[in-house]
Amino acid sequence: MRQNLLPVSTVNVATFWVETYQGLPARDKRELIGQYAQFLSELARAEPSRVLPLPPDCRLTVNQGLATFSCNGKMARKRSDTQLLGPILAWFWIASSRAERFRFLARFSGPVKSVRSWNLAEVEAAAFSALQITWQCEVRDAHVGVNGYRVERQFGFTAWRKDEGAAAEALASLLPDPDLAYAGARICKPGSRNHTARVELKGHSYLLKRYNCRGWIYRLQNALRPSRAVKNWNLMHHFQLRGLPVPDPHLCLEERRCRLLGRSYILMDFCPGQTLRLQWPELQDPERKTLVAALATLLGRMHRFGLLHGDLKWNNIMVWRDNGRLRVILVDFDGSRQLRHPSRRQADRDLRRFLSDLRRYDPTGIWENRFMRAWSAWLAYL
Repeated sequence: MRQNLLPVSTVNVATFWVETYQGLPARDKRELIGQYAQFLSELARAEPSRVLPLPPDCRLTVNQGLATFSCNGKMARKRSDTQLLGPILAWFWIASSRAERFRFLARFSGPVKSVRSWNLAEVEAAAFSALQITWQCEVRDAHVGVNGYRVERQFGFTAWRKDEGAAAEALASLLPDPDLAYAGARICKPGSRNHTARVELKGHSYLLKRYNCRGWIYRLQNALRPSRAVKNWNLMHHFQLRGLPVPDPHLCLEERRCRLLGRSYILMDFCPGQTLRLQWPELQDPERKTLVAALATLLGRMHRFGLLHGDLKWNNIMVWRDNGRLRVILVDFDGSRQLRHPSRRQADRDLRRFLSDLRRYDPTGIWENRFMRAWSAWLAYL
């Protein structure tokens, strides 16, 4: 394995599967899959009554091009083979193809157990359950203000933010009145329900979105419910934890007086590039082929792991070039939802708006067929 493919010499395995694995060449992927499976198989033989360590408790070290796995966590008692593999495959399942998962199981099982003896649907269900527990805990951390996040109350606002200098400086610039940041800003989306603009705070470009309070009935109805900004703050973290490209949320503000909801805001990174609707006519067929494959993977993963965007029109998909490569990012999560048990019917319904825009630019149906084949592969067990 080539050492320069990894950003650091030692990396957490859970982080590696989500952030780095997909960018590796096929040869390095096969090598790492085999080494990881062999590492876990040896641990399983050495401790047959124990649960194998989860990816956050493992490290991948690259030294002069050689990759090695190690464990730094305790191994609890196991109850079944499904419990043995499910949590381990949770992170790996996000980035891998079905062929790669078969390769992992074949190397892990060795000559003793056939790959066909594994119930992949059962193992994937166990992996998904383990993932959901992890995701819910990490989103809760962002909401209650622990493990890298803070919750503060200033000037009548409750502020959720990252526990870092840039977020603290942005918060100090916005308070006591966040509306002052809109003065001279570039308005991206004016409206009565919400107002979005590109703002400059401490030399950084952000997207500031304000959710307007719509009368006394709205205030009373939301007296005991979180604002739309707080819902989006939590949902955007769900998207990030699944390895989906969304603007990085830095802070969230919610104004309340005697529990009655007022204004609410969310501050996130400003997204470069153009909307997919504007970018598509400018692309050549090879670039369209690459983009369709990337979108199928992105939306397939999103639906497979329990997220519905709610408004997948092409104006909510941003595309830009990064060192010659096309990049995609999703925006506008007002209609998004997180589900514990996603269904194929819900995924199909969420996809309708995207396909409606695709058909407008694809009268022959060639690109739609390519997209649907790749997207459906992610939903095999739904």
